[in-house]
Amino acid sequence: MQRSRWSCRDICITLSGIVAGLLSARIAYADGIVLALPVSWAWAPGTLLGVVAGTWGSLVGVLVPRGRGRGPIMWSGVTLLAASALMLGLGLGLLSIGCEYAAWYPWTLSGGIGIFVMFPLVPMTTVFYRQIEARRLQAMDLANLPGHGSVDER
Repeated sequence: MQRSRWSCRDICITLSGIVAGLLSARIAYADGIVLALPVSWAWAPGTLLGVVAGTWGSLVGVLVPRGRGRGPIMWSGVTLLAASALMLGLGLGLLSIGCEYAAWYPWTLSGGIGIFVMFPLVPMTTVFYRQIEARRLQAMDLANLPGHGSVDER
């Protein structure tokens, strides 16, 4: 008999295998169901997302006022936003199929906080880059005005 739907146990076993393989951790069991993350590693998704997002924030603070790194900054910001959405979706998916609290909570919390923080910051970064570009163009226009040492008068 072929199953048309994965059970909570199948999904949790698959996720645990992936996570345990990536983290080289032992798989934890609770009531016969494998958790998506071993309880001792439940902090890992949020910590990883927080460290990467904090590094992104520091790069934004240094590079955006100088008008540098627009492509990598915007790409990584959108990637962090997408990763947060995937984490939230994974957590809500695990919750909807009835997995244990320790399986869905770390993913839902990390993804929710990530979306809450990154969703306004990515568009704001775009606005800041546009403001920097407008200031640069305005400065170039002012530098080329007659009587202000323009190239034509030299």
